[in-house]
Amino acid sequence: MSTVNAEMMSWPEYEARIKSGAPVFLPVGAHEQHGPHLPIATDAIFAQEIAERVAQTLEGLVLPVIRYGYKSQARSGGGQTFSGTISVDGATLTSLVL
Repeated sequence: MSTVNAEMMSWPEYEARIKSGAPVFLPVGAHEQHGPHLPIATDAIFAQEIAERVAQTLEGLVLPVIRYGYKSQARSGGGQTFSGTISVDGATLTSLVL
């Protein structure tokens, strides 16, 4: 198996994997702050890595990461007050995932 990342496949490779019944994983990781010491993409990095490891074990397929999250709460240390945070409402996120 050359790659588990759908975005790195040609369309015939992708089609063959889907037709073979490969499980498909959709990583979701919010684009938000995690303090001054971590990258904004921390959630997406973890989601991608976990999806890739599981897909390699199960001969699956990993779709591109959805890098949006439901609004972070300022009282928990997050929220729109931090530069780089991108949030969508719950209905939009649900529509993207389903």
